[in-house]
Amino acid sequence: MPRSILFLLIPVFVVLSSQVYADTRDFPVRVVSGRVSKLDWVGSKMLIRWCQSNGNYDEIAVKINKNTKIIKAGEPFSFAGIGISDSVNVRYYDDPNDFGPLMAAGITVISN
Repeated sequence: MPRSILFLLIPVFVVLSSQVYADTRDFPVRVVSGRVSKLDWVGSKMLIRWCQSNGNYDEIAVKINKNTKIIKAGEPFSFAGIGISDSVNVRYYDDPNDFGPLMAAGITVISN
């Protein structure tokens, strides 16, 4: 009996672990363009203020991780080099396996 339980649990564990380590390509990536309104270098987060199509402003918070690609003028750029009110384009995704903030897949710094 214990062997049959083990054989039933192994496939369940494999399925669950594969979902935890899902690639960002598995999630829809969205883009927002705006200005940096707040930075948290310690927590690796930033808040972007952007204008909606109806003219109202909104803010979106994204988390930066080791896989986030940051570029400026076509060259790699440091998160520490981003400042308040910099214009940015941010590609982000929402990982349904993580209850944390939206994740930044890439950031293009337009001006600083």
